[in-house]
Amino acid sequence: MIVRLSRGNLNRVEDACEGDPFLLGMLRRDITYPEIGAGEGIAITVNAPYLLWVKLRDRLMKVAYTKTGGKARGGSFNIVSVVRQITTATNTHERHAALRGAAMLGTHFEWFYVWRMPEADSAGRIWSPTPVPGKFAVLAPRWTVTKHMQITEWSTHGAHHSVDDLFSESVHIDIWRS
Repeated sequence: MIVRLSRGNLNRVEDACEGDPFLLGMLRRDITYPEIGAGEGIAITVNAPYLLWVKLRDRLMKVAYTKTGGKARGGSFNIVSVVRQITTATNTHERHAALRGAAMLGTHFEWFYVWRMPEADSAGRIWSPTPVPGKFAVLAPRWTVTKHMQITEWSTHGAHHSVDDLFSESVHIDIWRS
């Protein structure tokens, strides 16, 4: 899952990983920095597992907000800003058509690390991005063209032929438990 952050916000997210080298390593594994001379304010693209973003969002929320939802003392506006950025991205991920088994118009490149739910939930999702009793799977995009329209479908076929450790359920469980 991709989240775009400023350099300062990336530092705040890295601080939330303090004391956990596993989470910090997972966060830093796929970061794309803007080209030199691209200008200030250009976002850094961080591609990390959904569960990692949920974990970091929860850690940052404890710093930014009180239990009643008010702004915490010492919780700066910058931390609140990071929480909002991460929350927007995780909410979008949770409502993605791929989790309902649906296709989308256009060319999409997102991969999803999910668990098959025993039955669809109230939102119509058959896949869960968080661990539930069920089979772990990787949904990979497949593209087809019909009547001059590009359509992206997500399938478990062809997604298991990688040496990437993100294809292992144990990595996602370790993130969830840390």
